[in-house]
Amino acid sequence: MGLKDRNIDYGYQTRTVYANQMASFFIPTEATPNVITEMLTGLVWAEVGALGLGGITTTTDGNLLRDVLFLGDGSNIDWANDVHARILWTDGGTGTDNVTWKFTHNAIAFGAAYAAATTVLDTLIAADPHCGVANGVNGTTWGIIDGSTITDTQGTADFVVFDIEMDTEAADIDPIFLGYQLKYIPKLTSGAQTVFSATPTDA
Repeated sequence: MGLKDRNIDYGYQTRTVYANQMASFFIPTEATPNVITEMLTGLVWAEVGALGLGGITTTTDGNLLRDVLFLGDGSNIDWANDVHARILWTDGGTGTDNVTWKFTHNAIAFGAAYAAATTVLDTLIAADPHCGVANGVNGTTWGIIDGSTITDTQGTADFVVFDIEMDTEAADIDPIFLGYQLKYIPKLTSGAQTVFSATPTDA
């Protein structure tokens, strides 16, 4: 006899996307965004100290990084449940001021017009203070995409665009974007998966 969905205590899985795996990075206010201009205005690949860890500098408010998740490409996210998102970042100094990150999304069908991510999280990522340790890695609080906000129905949402914007930062902080994480319930059976696990709080 097979197990029924209600008898399975699904635990959260984590998808980590590193800075070098992002689809693109640019300044959205430019008439014609291009990588050379981004490099001249602060969006560059940088080593964190001399530690071998790399990221993308986001020293100008409005710097934007984009990722694209194709839902048919091994994605096992159960979008019927809440999906949690956070930013990983660092700074070379010892300041403790805040950085505010925006995380938006847009589900698009194949054949439809490609568009930027404009839908904000249902629970926003809070302004995040630097840990105060030079090159210390920071994890923001978890923002939330409410369950059923995104559907993975073929022909309705074949891929999702995620835009991550460094919205504001204090004068003594020069954020380096290291990546982002999604924490989600895996899609293993038909219908919404039953969840007993507590929501993630390890920011």
